Amino acid sequence: MYYDPPGGYGPPMFSTIVVGTDGSDTADRAVSRAAGLARLSGARLHVVSAYTPENVRLASGSGPEASDWAIGSDYKADSVLQSTIARLSGEGIDIAQHAPKGDPADGIIAGAHAFGARNFDARRALAVMVRQATASGNDRPGNAVRDTKGYLPIDGKGWGCCNFYGPVATTLEYNTADFALSAMAGALGDTANQKTYANRAQGWRNVLNPASGFVEPRNASGAWTGGFDPTSGTDMVEADSWIYTGMVPFNIGGLARAKGGNTAMNHYLDTVLRSFTGANGYAWVGNEPSIELPWEYDYTGQPYKTQGTVRAIQDQIWANTPGGLADGNDDLGAMSAWYVWSALGMFPETPGTADLALGSPLFTQAVVTLPSGRTLTINGNGAADNAPYVQSATWNGAAWNNAYAPTAAITAGGTLGYTLGTSANTSWATGASAAPPSYAGDTTAPASPRIGPLASSVAANLCADDASSATADGTHVQIYTCNNTYAQDWIIAGDGTIRALGKCLDADHSGTTNGTLIQLWTCNGSGAQQWTQGANGSLVNPQSKLCLDDPNSSTSNGTQLQLYTCNGTAAQSWTVSSDHTLRALGKCMDVTSAGTANGTQIQLYDCNGTGAQQWQPGTNGSLVNPASGRCLDATGQSTSGSTRLQIWDCTARPTKPGPYPTNGAGQESATAVLNPAVRS
Repeated sequence: MYYDPPGGYGPPMFSTIVVGTDGSDTADRAVSRAAGLARLSGARLHVVSAYTPENVRLASGSGPEASDWAIGSDYKADSVLQSTIARLSGEGIDIAQHAPKGDPADGIIAGAHAFGARNFDARRALAVMVRQATASGNDRPGNAVRDTKGYLPIDGKGWGCCNFYGPVATTLEYNTADFALSAMAGALGDTANQKTYANRAQGWRNVLNPASGFVEPRNASGAWTGGFDPTSGTDMVEADSWIYTGMVPFNIGGLARAKGGNTAMNHYLDTVLRSFTGANGYAWVGNEPSIELPWEYDYTGQPYKTQGTVRAIQDQIWANTPGGLADGNDDLGAMSAWYVWSALGMFPETPGTADLALGSPLFTQAVVTLPSGRTLTINGNGAADNAPYVQSATWNGAAWNNAYAPTAAITAGGTLGYTLGTSANTSWATGASAAPPSYAGDTTAPASPRIGPLASSVAANLCADDASSATADGTHVQIYTCNNTYAQDWIIAGDGTIRALGKCLDADHSGTTNGTLIQLWTCNGSGAQQWTQGANGSLVNPQSKLCLDDPNSSTSNGTQLQLYTCNGTAAQSWTVSSDHTLRALGKCMDVTSAGTANGTQIQLYDCNGTGAQQWQPGTNGSLVNPASGRCLDATGQSTSGSTRLQIWDCTARPTKPGPYPTNGAGQESATAVLNPAVRS
């Protein structure tokens, strides 16, 4: 705090308190201290993000009254909204928000409106928000670059002002701000801006690398930067890729699809939430980028994990001590707010909306008076510290089987009742329709990578495993009991690599001799990291012409894999997770426009997890598309090499589309990545 008045928290001494922050933890704590002093003294508080003597002079009283942040007994959200809108519209002081990154005003304004704040000019606010989101300036530096590329490249020009850092994190922050703007536009009937900004918010897909499943830095050319490690904070802000990968709070369903489905997403959450204090690069729930993560299980069919994880966070990093607010830094009330919401058993996960993801309450009853004057009552039957698990729930007395609160709960009020217990109910609110809403705009579904375990044929329940879920170069890739963890989720990438936890399956020192050990290593494009599917379920390294091998067909946990002469044994037979797709050149065989009629043509298309791309073995060697119930068919039963494929009634025109020839036109790639469950 650059102006620290003497006298502590005694009688009022000042009419105005100015505090400057440079984004550091020390400065943030100073802001919290100044806010407390302002409350007690009745003074006006001014927060200046980029401290200069001129900003302090202006904030101290020379500027318009609209720039004041009045914090006292009559503090209301509407007052802050009016003040914020005035500043954003140029009527107040232009306080450059260079740190932290993003445009948080959109979420504040849209969220307050969604929660019932009405004593401000909402349409004027929306107009200001659109202007801020359109032009590059102090609030959204780099906006023009982002509009051109769909993301902020690490080597992009035209940042426009300010200090350039954290382009991956800033891209995600802008996406969140855009969605909040979209939500408010929709609430006010502005469908054009609702659509525009809901779609622009999906730019997170431009920094999520489908080959790794993590958000990564990207160059202006579109290339991913080299040397990626999910524990690195390079091009992030106060966090790493482990944490920021989950920061798509408005479209968690889309994020799960882009990571390979709910199973892969849950494995990611299980791993990143192994720590709440940042160990191993995992979640640091004492800081804002991590606070949405424990609620994301609600969206992926495992709300009981939200309930248990949130309670563990409450118990482990909060304490009834002076430093008991998570890590001791309340960040202007953010962490206090998180605790209050979590203690009520709910959380506003989606910015700009009244959506509330559900956890479980700490109290047997809590009554919240809403802006409308109505009340929201939360009853926790059996509530106790050791009873975080929802057994059942009701809304106004009727059964409630969703992992989110009713839409009108925060505005119209009502009674939400929980029955709680000490053991998880793994069936409550787990269905797809029970998940809170995800908002994808009207964009197409993101591509879904082929991801899952590499199961060994040596014995049942043995998988290729990244030792200790480590990401350090040289980490052993080993045989281990299959355990449904992220350390055993391998992505079959379109560039010929096989990846886990953002790193590549690698032959040590590019070895080409029998016994070369297999490890995890930073992806580098070398031949040591290339793999193709060979005969009998083998995985071949083309550079060495050797196969991925379990030494001596070991069944001992921890045995490191190796390269060895391909020999057709069970030690070299690997079953890749079945997603029932057929792929070539990184794309999926697809029924055009998801058609179901005879004669619908077949094409290559971005893999998207739809029924148009699903194939299963049928009778007589046929391949059946379950969505249409029809078979893959050569038009007119032609044997010509250029014949277009289609779907057709299986009983009327049985055909056998395989085996596939190797003709150098992509069909070799098709067999190389063919789903084994289909290929058999």
